[in-house]
Amino acid sequence: MTEDNQRSPRQGLARERRRKRNERHSKQRSNSAKTQNVAQLSPKGEFKAPPLRIPLAFLRPLGLLLVCIIIVVGMLYGLRNFTPPQAPLYSNGIWLGTNWSYDLPTDEQVIGLVERLQKNKIGTSYLWVTYLKDDLAWSGKVADRDPLTNEALNNINPITEQPYTNTLSEMEPNILRFVQQYKTYFPEGKLYGWISYPTNLDEDGYTLDNPAVHTRIAELATLLVTRYGFDGIYLNIEPIADNDQNLLALLRTVRQSVGTTIPIALAIPPDWRPSGDPIPYSPNITSTFEWTKSYKQTVALLVDEMLVMAYHSGLVSSSDYSTWVAYQVRAYAEAIDELGIETTIKVGIPTYPAELPAHDPDVENVETALIGIKQGLSEAGAMASSISGVSIYAEWTSDEEEWERFYQLWANQMD
Repeated sequence: MTEDNQRSPRQGLARERRRKRNERHSKQRSNSAKTQNVAQLSPKGEFKAPPLRIPLAFLRPLGLLLVCIIIVVGMLYGLRNFTPPQAPLYSNGIWLGTNWSYDLPTDEQVIGLVERLQKNKIGTSYLWVTYLKDDLAWSGKVADRDPLTNEALNNINPITEQPYTNTLSEMEPNILRFVQQYKTYFPEGKLYGWISYPTNLDEDGYTLDNPAVHTRIAELATLLVTRYGFDGIYLNIEPIADNDQNLLALLRTVRQSVGTTIPIALAIPPDWRPSGDPIPYSPNITSTFEWTKSYKQTVALLVDEMLVMAYHSGLVSSSDYSTWVAYQVRAYAEAIDELGIETTIKVGIPTYPAELPAHDPDVENVETALIGIKQGLSEAGAMASSISGVSIYAEWTSDEEEWERFYQLWANQMD
């Protein structure tokens, strides 16, 4: 082997070692350059905050405080959008007389009244206020008189200490007193001021065509709400024949005076002898007497509540009377349902003494009236939604037996 051949393997190994050494140096320089590039992203002398260490003993109450704040904020937000539930407003009604509005009942008596109303699911009371006399003055209290001597008895108003003169102004403090009592002990109840006007006062037997009458009624209706504090107005204007345009004019005048938010209730005559429907009617009624469906609907558009006086039928059979009442329910339910409005109907039922031949309590009473109402509701079906309840005529004539029958046959069966 020559010298050149002997040196050649050693030289090859040396070259290989140099090559690997150069690769290692090259990688080191590359890594150093990358490190310098990364370091350029952060300025020299950058401040580094020391780690924050909060003791657990402090964190626990802080966390509880935050949770409480969140709960309180949530409650406040919820309360802002919360409407408190109202006490139940019962759908039945009753007429109250001067024994409440004029005669200064005690608080205990008013509480007893309210408890009876609540038990029997009566939420609306129609309180007697006055009627318009033929001289267009509002009536008040007439003193009792001795039947033998005609001498005035109990003729001094305990509040004003003045004699009664049959004027409304002298009875105002008495009425205001009861309104306050009623609202104190029955805040969820509704109290309507009862205004009455007989339309056949003057010589020709009809007076509702007098614009002065409309004005007087509208003015008092407004005062009953704004000064006396009544929740609504109840108008008892009778008699009213079918298609009486003067009644419509009166209702428009009252509505314009009291505004659109004050409810107006109206006494409605029954169809004593309707045409085209084979229902029983009194032999004393010799001609058709009814309000046509169109007139029923026109009146309904002007009031908020219609109280159909389903009594004084003149019938002599209890079953005939119940059938007659069922017709009233069905006829008014059908008429109002077609309109799709919020006007409601209460059906009046009688508890007053005999007024023969028009009213015989053995024929017309709580039980026979409620039988007819239930029959009418069944016949009306889905249309009966406008019938909100019944109304008792009257509180001052209802005895304990009538109250018990009303509770058992009606109030106790309501949802």
